[in-house]
Amino acid sequence: MDLTGLRWHDGQIGLAERVRDYPVVVHVAWRRWGKSSSRKLVTIDRIRRSHGFTEGCIGAHSHAEAKNLWEADLLAFGPWIVDKANEDQRRFLEFVGLKDDESVADGFDSKGCRVWYPSLGEDHKTFQAHGLFWAILDELSLLGTGAWDDTVAPMLLDNDGHALLYGNAYPEGPNFAGFSEIWQRGNPKNHLPCGDPECE
Repeated sequence: MDLTGLRWHDGQIGLAERVRDYPVVVHVAWRRWGKSSSRKLVTIDRIRRSHGFTEGCIGAHSHAEAKNLWEADLLAFGPWIVDKANEDQRRFLEFVGLKDDESVADGFDSKGCRVWYPSLGEDHKTFQAHGLFWAILDELSLLGTGAWDDTVAPMLLDNDGHALLYGNAYPEGPNFAGFSEIWQRGNPKNHLPCGDPECE
């Protein structure tokens, strides 16, 4: 599968590399940064840097938004899709194995991936039947309360999965407090010894 024709800017490539290196990456994206294309890059990177057949998840705050993401990816990745379904929490695209010289040299042997597109609004608990190797959560502050901690994070544990949580911090969002809490968990200033000048 030739991936050489795809282009991203250095910031997007750096984001995909951070998702490789850290179990959870929180990214606040501003307009015109290329959030949609970044999601596609991370999706491709997660699929090609895997062993065997895996499952991933691209979650949105509503069924309508999950369907929009599904439709955009079906259009973008059409030649790589071997199966699909578009039924609320059972919405998925199944990819062929994706490989490039770098992933093969690093010892990965992708055999394909089923990518789920669930709604993670207040009905997020209806999506709990899958073991995931990776997840991308779109607009974290708009998701249902507990969508990350109660639903998606536990599904990643069995496979030492990785997650990209991104979007803008919407104060009116139902999960704004959850977004803030996750952001603060990763803030280095919250982990420095008392008295360190960086704490101020």
